[in-house]
Amino acid sequence: MKKVFSAIFAVVLIAVIFPFNCFASVMSGTIADTAVDWQLDCDTKVLTISGSGAVDDRQKSYWFSYADYIETIKIDGSISYLGAHAFYDLDKVKCVEINSNVKELGRFCFSNCNSLNKIILPDTLETICDNSFIGCYSLSSFVVDGRNTFFTAENGALFTDDKKQLVRYNAGSDAKEYCVPAETEIINAYAFANSSNLQKVTLGTACSKICDSAFADTNIREIVIDSNDCNVSEQSNISADANLFCHKGSATEKNLKSLGYSINYIKDDVHIHNFKSTLHKPTCTADGYTVYYCTSCGFSKKSDYVNALGHSYITVSSKAGFGNDGEISRKCSRCGIKNSSRKIFSVKQVKLSKTSYTYNGKYNTPAVTVCDSKGNKLKQNRDYKVTYIGGRKNVGKYTVKISLIGDYSGNKNMTYCIKPQTVSVSSINCKKLKLTVKIKKLPKQTDGFQVQYSTDKRFSKNTKKTEVKKKTSGSVSKLKKGKKYYVRVRSYKSVKGVKYYSAWSKSKSFKAK
Repeated sequence: MKKVFSAIFAVVLIAVIFPFNCFASVMSGTIADTAVDWQLDCDTKVLTISGSGAVDDRQKSYWFSYADYIETIKIDGSISYLGAHAFYDLDKVKCVEINSNVKELGRFCFSNCNSLNKIILPDTLETICDNSFIGCYSLSSFVVDGRNTFFTAENGALFTDDKKQLVRYNAGSDAKEYCVPAETEIINAYAFANSSNLQKVTLGTACSKICDSAFADTNIREIVIDSNDCNVSEQSNISADANLFCHKGSATEKNLKSLGYSINYIKDDVHIHNFKSTLHKPTCTADGYTVYYCTSCGFSKKSDYVNALGHSYITVSSKAGFGNDGEISRKCSRCGIKNSSRKIFSVKQVKLSKTSYTYNGKYNTPAVTVCDSKGNKLKQNRDYKVTYIGGRKNVGKYTVKISLIGDYSGNKNMTYCIKPQTVSVSSINCKKLKLTVKIKKLPKQTDGFQVQYSTDKRFSKNTKKTEVKKKTSGSVSKLKKGKKYYVRVRSYKSVKGVKYYSAWSKSKSFKAK
């Protein structure tokens, strides 16, 4: 019995002394009721959070028990939110890499991680709540993805993207003095908190507000406020022993005195700046300005503002044609942005109302229809012009020129022809296997007529023909006796080496004798 009791006592004692020891080299699991996975490699001391969703306050219990084994935290996958106290009090953590789609860091998210010296923030991050990094005494470097449009880092410190707000100074920096960028207007809550090495801070002329607890838990002994109108919070936690410098007679002085601080005055002749300037030209939407940078002390300021130019719109057009679309747009001549645009659809179809006429002694002129690729009719003399070649009265071939105009460009030629008048058989006579065919007369604009004969009523086979020039009768011989033949005629006219024929007459039949 004593042996059993001793064994139980030993087990209990080990559990008390080493309650959360990593007996396995890799610990992992899934947070209950979530899609958040975690894995701790006790050899590399890397805690990896992956999956999707939010890591909130209640979830820290999953890894807090293994705090001594966590030196690096990696946030991967599709994690969107790191909630309040999510990694609170993990005092062995040195580096945090957020590579996922995290948009917000909750209150006290990494607070009291007093070994943390570097944190990498993603391009998706939009919100950092108060106290997210309170108690991070060693934090010397913020690194922000260059694509982030809400935050940026400069010399390890964290700012809003426009640098108008100092979100968090890198408290673990070894620097004794720090000059806030000239464009910074607001010192956020807890911005300088836990900065144990920093002794002097200089705020530029643009600084208008110092928020609650901005200087909590610091050893800063000198603060220079170059702004004439800076509102300092009563709860800013500026040490009563700190030497405060401002301009005499300024609103800043009045505010500091109302809070009970002793004031020292800035002497304008203490330092003469050695400025170099960089010109930032105005764009259509952004003001231009000049940045002056002191090569001696590092002080910088913006001035000499020039108003944004505004867009200068011009009409730019590309004409549609046969097979290509066009566009009419209003475009800024400076930046190229489009204000409006209208598509012009390509020309797809050109048709003549008729492509064949019979000579009638009059001018024959077909109408033209032009349509775009959407089936819309174009308007003559606005979208296109039609040119007819002269001599459209006589037998022959004629060209119609269609020229696109206005919003369109291109040319196309269409052709039509005028055929001779038809003729008819006036009489046929077949003797001794010889056929004689007569017509009444040759019409105007004809050179003769053509005789076609066949044993097939449809003239699809066994067909022969002969031409008769400038006469009203013609003959065909060597017919086969007893065979039934069909005969028809048509007139013709030669124009520049090309023969134009009329339509065929009605056929007549006969029997060869």
